[in-house]
Amino acid sequence: MSLRRRRRVAVVGIVVILAVASAIAVAFHLLAPTPPGLAWSDRSEALWVGIPARIRFALPAGRAADGPGLVKAAFDEVLLTGATVNAFDPSSEVGRFNREGGLNPFVPSAELNDLLRLSRNVWSQTDGAFDVTVWPLKTLWKRAVKEGVPPAPDDLNAARARVGLQRLAWSPEGAILPLVPPASLDFGGIVKGYSVDRAVALLKSRGALSGLVQVGGEIRAFGESPDGRPWRVGVRDPLAEGGVEGVVTAAGDLAISTSGNYEQPVRVGGVDYHHIFDPRTGDPVDTHLLSVTVVLEQGEWPNATADALATGLTVLGPERGMALVESIPGAGALFVVRGDDGRPVERVSSRLVARYRHGTE
Repeated sequence: MSLRRRRRVAVVGIVVILAVASAIAVAFHLLAPTPPGLAWSDRSEALWVGIPARIRFALPAGRAADGPGLVKAAFDEVLLTGATVNAFDPSSEVGRFNREGGLNPFVPSAELNDLLRLSRNVWSQTDGAFDVTVWPLKTLWKRAVKEGVPPAPDDLNAARARVGLQRLAWSPEGAILPLVPPASLDFGGIVKGYSVDRAVALLKSRGALSGLVQVGGEIRAFGESPDGRPWRVGVRDPLAEGGVEGVVTAAGDLAISTSGNYEQPVRVGGVDYHHIFDPRTGDPVDTHLLSVTVVLEQGEWPNATADALATGLTVLGPERGMALVESIPGAGALFVVRGDDGRPVERVSSRLVARYRHGTE
């Protein structure tokens, strides 16, 4: 008997890939009568250039009237965070830094300082495989896509000279000092996770007892699903649109991030490249790595950290990436690589084995 006939599954959303990131996951839960004493709110939207987002949470039944206002406040938190660090928007804080940061000292907001601190932590953990100064490489390869020719060696070297988080320095007053050549920031590999953390923190501070927040492929599940059981989060099959590679059981409070090539490989001169680049070399990542899913059980900003780690592990690859994950408390990872026969092959870290099952069972 098929899964569909045995139990009804509600899909949170198929993730739409965009230029700033590639995270794909599908969250779902088993539908059953909602336990008494809870008032659930649920809203889905497409944000920015089509990123699917969903915010679902439970308040005590006596506070059902507070649900709509809290949903709006949580979405506002996500939108504000994204607007602040949108490198494509010249009026955003990051847009202004990329335009002015090489000329004058730049005083970052508290939010931008948080992101820089978190980014530096993961940059250090991954030996530079995750780096938010990668923007010059992204713009260079974007131009290559438009022109249909890979970047010239001189152009690649010039872009690489501007990349490296270790180049940033601060004044005693907290301003980022000018650099020659200037640095440019891109938080596409961490901001969606950070926005999920911000939204969840808001929901919990206002009394949410359980919930699930999704922005693209960044998902945070806490408490229990409406049927009183743990949330179940499906990782998308990297080779079958709409398919599910496997399921993570999100008991307790769990951050989940998936990074994969899926619909947005970089195509230059008829050749497909991975859209994520190694900031240390300027080269695209090996396309044999189809996806990386990171789960994190603890930390100050677990979704932001998982988001950044998923990008960094994609650059490091399965061997070095798995060794790193095993060394991080509360972290687990699923690597899906293309086997010799072209089919996906899974590698699951030790901490994820108890939570993950291949397929939809």
